[in-house]
Amino acid sequence: MIQFAYPFILIALAVLPVIWLLLRAVPPTPVQRTFAAVTLLLGLKDKDQVSERTPWWLLLMRMIALGAIILGLAKPELRYGENSFTQDRMLIILDGGFAHEKFAQGHREQIETLLSSAETDQKLIAVLDIANPDTLDWQTADFHQERLANWTPKPWVPNFEDSFEPVATNSLSYDTVWFSDGLGYGKQRLALLDVFQDRGNIEIRAPLGDIGVLQSVSRDGDDLIAQVSFSNAPSGVSNVVFRGLTPSGARAEFARLPISLDTLTAAVSLPAELSARLTDVVLENEHHAGAIVHVSEYLARPRVGLFSIDPSEEVAELLQPLHYLRTALRQNAEIVEQSLDDILLSKPDAIFVTDVSRLPNEGELINWVTNGGTLVQFAGPTTALNAVDLGASELMPVRLRQGGRQLGGAMTWETPKQLAPFSRQSPFYGLEIPDDIVVNAQVLAEPDADLSSRVIAELSDGTPLVTRMALGDGQVVFFHITANADWSNLALSELFIDMNKRLVSRALALDSTEIPDDMTWQSVKLIDHVGALIDPEIPIAVSSEQLMSSGISADMPGGIYTSDGFTIARNIGAGVGDIRPMKWPADVTVRVGADVANALPLAQYLFVFAIFLLMADVIASARVAGRLALLVSCIWLATPDLARAQGELSAASEITFAHVLTGDQRLDQKARSGLFGLSDALFFRTSVEPSLPVGVDVEFDELAFYPFLYWPVPDKNISLTPNAVDRLNRYMRQGGVIVFDSRDGGIGTTQTYLRDLLRQLDIPPLDPLPKDHVMNRTFYLIQDAPGRYLDGQVWVEAAVNKEQSDPALPFRKLNDGVTSVIIGSNDWAAAWAINEQGDPMYPIGRGRAGERQREMAIRFGINLVMHVLTGNYKSDQVHVPALLDRLGQ
Repeated sequence: MIQFAYPFILIALAVLPVIWLLLRAVPPTPVQRTFAAVTLLLGLKDKDQVSERTPWWLLLMRMIALGAIILGLAKPELRYGENSFTQDRMLIILDGGFAHEKFAQGHREQIETLLSSAETDQKLIAVLDIANPDTLDWQTADFHQERLANWTPKPWVPNFEDSFEPVATNSLSYDTVWFSDGLGYGKQRLALLDVFQDRGNIEIRAPLGDIGVLQSVSRDGDDLIAQVSFSNAPSGVSNVVFRGLTPSGARAEFARLPISLDTLTAAVSLPAELSARLTDVVLENEHHAGAIVHVSEYLARPRVGLFSIDPSEEVAELLQPLHYLRTALRQNAEIVEQSLDDILLSKPDAIFVTDVSRLPNEGELINWVTNGGTLVQFAGPTTALNAVDLGASELMPVRLRQGGRQLGGAMTWETPKQLAPFSRQSPFYGLEIPDDIVVNAQVLAEPDADLSSRVIAELSDGTPLVTRMALGDGQVVFFHITANADWSNLALSELFIDMNKRLVSRALALDSTEIPDDMTWQSVKLIDHVGALIDPEIPIAVSSEQLMSSGISADMPGGIYTSDGFTIARNIGAGVGDIRPMKWPADVTVRVGADVANALPLAQYLFVFAIFLLMADVIASARVAGRLALLVSCIWLATPDLARAQGELSAASEITFAHVLTGDQRLDQKARSGLFGLSDALFFRTSVEPSLPVGVDVEFDELAFYPFLYWPVPDKNISLTPNAVDRLNRYMRQGGVIVFDSRDGGIGTTQTYLRDLLRQLDIPPLDPLPKDHVMNRTFYLIQDAPGRYLDGQVWVEAAVNKEQSDPALPFRKLNDGVTSVIIGSNDWAAAWAINEQGDPMYPIGRGRAGERQREMAIRFGINLVMHVLTGNYKSDQVHVPALLDRLGQ
């Protein structure tokens, strides 16, 4: 069955007979008069023969071509199979949750075909995104085409509860096409299904594939355990990747482990150095926000130094101050007990010191605290005797009073004192204080204007128990009691463990029960649809109750939240639970996979047919007129393969940017639009006037004409031929620059394809892009290289080693030359891309923050081009003062 989107155009077919008659018509027979001189022309032949009438077959060919064009403009479709959509309205439903991201591209293509058919049927369309439900807006198909072409799922589970309201507000009849992520979400999905079945026919578009979710990453002693869940048992090996940052700040893979199908877990024991730098854990081959866990600092085992001036071995263990600290910290920290010099060399996160008269290496300790360390000191008899001297130290948060206060002493208590509730500003806020904890003695603080602001724990009579002061990026803390049970039984309690844990770690475990209910948390990073961390357009403030009890939703999105120095990572998988495949009722039509089309558009075939007929008409007309040989000669002269030569000639005379053709039409178009946008920015902001960008085939095209190649890495393996490898290596050796972009923010599987591609080429040694690299100042002064993503690491050719540098120069020989390779993952083309009207083509971030990110991406692109075109010009400028100084000598 054939249907037309614009049947009124078919009226033009009625004009064809009229055109036929006009073309066949001939002028009236002329009146003949005898002219004597005509006899002189007898016997001559005219080279151009003009037929009296156009041959009928030629007219028929023209009529058929014109008819094909008219039919094509009417947009006919060949319908096959059963058409279950009978209503004049159609509702498109999208699950739209985190799991939908894995199948989003395939569903976008299906939606495009569906809207094309709906346009043919002149149906009104409405869209319901269950993850972000809104009022149904019935519009024409072309209204929704652009909107749905850029649709992206949301990084949370579908909101079935709020999806009933948009449907209940109208009583229209319509057919429904439901694009599902394949997961079952309990009874709410089925209840919503019943509503749509009452309105008309419904068809389910289910994906072909399963979903895996990384639910949590927890610590069990020295092991990090990743817990996963699958909608169906995986057919192959699934891996969990533990990733973090190297000391230089580059993103690195720390471990890759297969998942045990028996326990659905993967466990790894990382060294403390790597554990402290762990940033995220990823479930491979799952491209959605539920396949990544961004870790809080609580997963890292902080390194803690324990130091005492005289840890006497003759004293019973239960009387040693370090014993209770060792017991309190060993479950959550790596403990180092050595000399203070050795402890500092181990780069600890915190140092605990018990009852000293004077701190050794005070200068080094001050530097260490200023750079972010936490120094915790405990009082004791020695401290009480030297309180005045210790109180004058920069490492003591308050001035101390000589001596002390104790039960039965000069400053007598009638009864032992209990702890007062922790204040809202205290890091111990929310910890429960047992009634049986008492203090018998303490070192007193001298009254001071800043004393109240530095008290983080106090006794019931208001005297300080624990004081704290910030010092640079670190802090110094002082317990006004001993670390053992001599002055208080606090060291014997679980509260002592929790207090020290709070001091050592700046993060709380997500499942911790110690979080106070009335704390306010603010989002510093949010998780997007692919699991990457992005800056929030407007920070979100939530209570502890919302943070811990609410699931991930539009009101409570996943991300990194902070409050009073504590950090919590709310990940998608933690609130999903066991995932199960959806079992649809038997009376519902379910179509699985990508091959779901039931209509074949015919317009393109009709236009091609008409073009061939018109070409045949030109040839036939030339033959009838006797000009066929001339036509063939002209065509032969006009058909040399000059297209490539002309393009190369243009690139040789003008600055032309090129992108490597990947075979993925969408990706190639994005790369071309990105370079077009970058060229546009260069034209208006600099003296560089690039020509239009081109796509190049590294196998056949000459690369020497292009200053750099932008290579967007596709989601597939790239196997280069020996010829292509040789051409690319020669291009880099001769001064060309290749910019590799994996486009995944450094968290996708494209990284694997990128590594496989780089192994085939002669890639020089690489370093993360340093802050002082010449590319960061060739035009703009920049610090980062953002694109559509922010946090992807950028790699450039390594600088000359210090051993190879010129010792005569009073400066570092920095980047003497252009880097031949730039590797990143921030999807720069998406941030640069503009359409013909100059409008951005892809969303970046949110609101003003997103526009700022786009601007910084353009600035990085301009700096990149300037670096490629001017080489080490800016680097040479850095050397000018030193060169002038040497000339003066």
